[in-house]
Amino acid sequence: FYPTWIMLNDRAKGLLNLRAMNLNDSIIRKLTFPNYLRNFLLFFGLLFLFPIVGFGQISAQSIVLSDGSLIIGEAATVTIVFSEEVESGSFTEDDLTIPNGTFTTGLSTTDDITFTASYTPNAGVEEATNVITLDNTGVNDTSGNPGVGTTDSNNFAIDTLAPTATVSIDN
Repeated sequence: FYPTWIMLNDRAKGLLNLRAMNLNDSIIRKLTFPNYLRNFLLFFGLLFLFPIVGFGQISAQSIVLSDGSLIIGEAATVTIVFSEEVESGSFTEDDLTIPNGTFTTGLSTTDDITFTASYTPNAGVEEATNVITLDNTGVNDTSGNPGVGTTDSNNFAIDTLAPTATVSIDN
């Protein structure tokens, strides 16, 4: 378990409060400091305190397809944005449920926060409801903290079912 730390600045009392919250939003630790230590704590807290106890769990903030309705011959760019930097190699296509198609290009990133891939629908599919789902538990942040829950893409429709014609001749 890695707590989520929340910083509260109470200027009226001249205090800076750090609260560690658990998954049920219950306070499990509260640290109070004089407000004049605010900048010191912001700088050194981010460098030393938070990496030790963790910022919390990483999660994908969004999964977006560039096209909400795919037909024969089309592909869509999938963009996945995380809440923080992902540990190198911890995010793979195995963490995704990809319905009625595949990534024709592998996942690529330049900053380990935003990932892109090209999604190509399978042939012969006519489906109005499709959602790519990421299992965040398979993804770690750079401190090794695993993600929590799942993240879904926007819904997209696929119509790659070629039309057919029946010809009959009456005599």
